[in-house]
Amino acid sequence: MSGGAKILNYLAKRLLLLIPLLLGITLLTFTLIKAIPGDPVAGLIGERASKQAIENISKSIGSDRNIVSQYFGYLGMLMRGELGRSLYTNRDIAAEIAQKFPNTLLLALWAMVIATPVGVLLGFTAAYNRGSKLDRAITTVSVLGISVPVFWIGLLLMLLVSFKLRLLPPSGTGGIRFIILPALTLALPAIATLARVARTSVIDIMDMPFVQVARAKGLNPSRVKFIHVLKNALIPIVTVIGLDFGSYLNGAVLTETIFGWDGLGRFAMDGILKRDYPVVMGSIIVGTIVFVLVNLLVDLTYNYLDPRVRLHAGKESR
Repeated sequence: MSGGAKILNYLAKRLLLLIPLLLGITLLTFTLIKAIPGDPVAGLIGERASKQAIENISKSIGSDRNIVSQYFGYLGMLMRGELGRSLYTNRDIAAEIAQKFPNTLLLALWAMVIATPVGVLLGFTAAYNRGSKLDRAITTVSVLGISVPVFWIGLLLMLLVSFKLRLLPPSGTGGIRFIILPALTLALPAIATLARVARTSVIDIMDMPFVQVARAKGLNPSRVKFIHVLKNALIPIVTVIGLDFGSYLNGAVLTETIFGWDGLGRFAMDGILKRDYPVVMGSIIVGTIVFVLVNLLVDLTYNYLDPRVRLHAGKESR
């Protein structure tokens, strides 16, 4: 089987595995949502509404049926390619997600564009100056960057940049002036993680025999760094980039909420707070699909970066 056919076969099998995954996710999420205390009908019309009004609303949204009947009804709707309508706004959830997802995608791209080169550069710098004061400083800052909560970083940036210096708007959805602060808030922890992973990976590669042989042969130091070391150190770095990017595409809930960014994370959080079950279910389903696709892209990248990593659709070749 040719390389292209193997990849297509691998993609087909991975996409087929998405079906049982989505079934499991929908079942787990639906069960947990229904276990949350509170009645969405009371949130819609108020607790002092008449019993008849509550019964009418419950019947119209299907919450008067048992949980098994509700779940299979929801699965039937999904099989028709629908995500339902919001209990509060009666808007089509698929259309709402299609409107908000580009904002989340833009925020995630900006965050990774900032984080990837800075984090990798810091990691390489620390690795090539192993044991020095610069290495210890970068490592210390990286640990702090991983440890500090995202919401605290966001609030500090908002306080300093928006309220003290008055350089950027504190919240809202718009152009580049609105996206800088939330993108930085997401990028700073990612920079710290990438720096630590890059440092560890580069040190491991530098100690390997083939790098020592390349240096002993008198190869150009830049060639050794960027061809022998960088390419072989990329796999764990690409893994971190893929995981971070996939999680941001699912919606950076805290960041989007703090900065009033109209994205998927804020949309899902509003649904949770209002017990708007169709909104929560739709957001999680779309987020799961996006995360699986991002990880699939990462796997394909592995195959390109390292010839030793092969995609096998069937049994492992011998």
